[in-house]
Amino acid sequence: MFRFFVQIVINAIAILIAAYLVPGIDFNGDIWKLLLAGAVLGLANGWVKPLLNIISLPLVLVTFGLFTLVINVAILSFVAYLVPELSIQGWMSALWGFLVISLTNYVLGFLLEKE
Repeated sequence: MFRFFVQIVINAIAILIAAYLVPGIDFNGDIWKLLLAGAVLGLANGWVKPLLNIISLPLVLVTFGLFTLVINVAILSFVAYLVPELSIQGWMSALWGFLVISLTNYVLGFLLEKE
C-alpha cells in the first residue's frame, strides 16, 4: 500500500515536470488536484493500459512495438480528460509529455529503490 502512495507522488512530480518542460501541457491546480492526477495516471497505467495492450496485441506485433507509443499517448490524454486541471494540446505534446513522465518515473523509481 505504501508503494502505491509513493507511486502517486512520483506520478504527480512527473506530471508537474512535464507541464514545466513540454509546451502544450499545462497544469492549473493545487497540490490535491496534482495528487489526483498522479493517482488517475497510476490507475490508468495499472488497469486500462494492460487491457489495451492485450486488445491491440496484433497491432503491437505488426508495428514491432511502436503501437505502444499510441497506447501511452492515449492513456495520458485520457488522464487529461478525467482531470480538467491538466490540459494537453495536440498529439506531439502528449507524446513528449509521455516521454518526460516515463523518464521521470524511471529516474525517481531508481533513486528510491537504491535506498
